[in-house]
Amino acid sequence: MTAPLGPRLVRSGDAPSGQPPASSVTGRTAGRWALPLALAIALVAAAAWSVELRRADALALRVRELSRALRSAEAQIDADRRHLGEIRDGVAGVRERLDALEALAAKDPAQPDTGASSPEP
Repeated sequence: MTAPLGPRLVRSGDAPSGQPPASSVTGRTAGRWALPLALAIALVAAAAWSVELRRADALALRVRELSRALRSAEAQIDADRRHLGEIRDGVAGVRERLDALEALAAKDPAQPDTGASSPEP
């Protein structure tokens, strides 16, 4: 009897003893690359973490600098507001004096002071 031609079904137990089954070859190849691949991934992750850590430190430093600048600007604004208040008080005093001078200038010097009563003849 002759063997049938064409594809034939080979089970893992039916494989010739000199050839390992296909699944075990694939398993060994995958196992051979798993450790170096995992190490490479860990190395990339460590490098990325290091870069992000440096960036975070730089950003924290920038936040501290900006906070100091903000406090300085707020102190300057407070000083300017106090100075502006002093100027407003001075202007109000000058305005009161000008109003008093205008009232004095508007008064007719020929008219007697209305505050004092003098008998008329």
